Amino acid sequence: MQIVTQRVALKYRPPMMVIEYSVSGGCGSKKLYHHDIPLEVPLRRIHDRSKSRNAEVDIATLADTLRLEHTHVCGNGQISTQQVIRMLKMLYDARVEKLHSDEERLGQLPPDLPQADYNNVSVAQLGQVKNRMDIAFQRSKLTPGDDNYVYDKRIVYDAVQTPSEWDDE
Repeated sequence: MQIVTQRVALKYRPPMMVIEYSVSGGCGSKKLYHHDIPLEVPLRRIHDRSKSRNAEVDIATLADTLRLEHTHVCGNGQISTQQVIRMLKMLYDARVEKLHSDEERLGQLPPDLPQADYNNVSVAQLGQVKNRMDIAFQRSKLTPGDDNYVYDKRIVYDAVQTPSEWDDE
């Protein structure tokens, strides 16, 4: 029984390296198999440590570790360390880019306003909260010319299902 690596591929969601290999049987038959190597946790660790360390060193270390742990499909020089490093860098760069785009998207959301009793705060604190409320309003308001703008928006409410004491008049 001989294992021969055929192809190596990347899967971005979830981050994973997929190795396609064939196993030749005793009677000349070949079967193709896929070996999945999940990489989400190692890439997250590298990203978390990248603020204090060089990510390329960690990627090279991860490549060596993966080749040792998966020698049955990576061993015997079938997949070079440089190829594994190159593929891990591609996955890492895509992950970092996604994290940055997520941070930008979160930065565009209106700021969270603290829930408090604003009757009992100082004038300075009330001014800060009002400024944040104004920023949130300016980001979400619609003006004529916006795609979602409706001039005379009317909403039809459902009929009252249970009577209330305060609206009897």
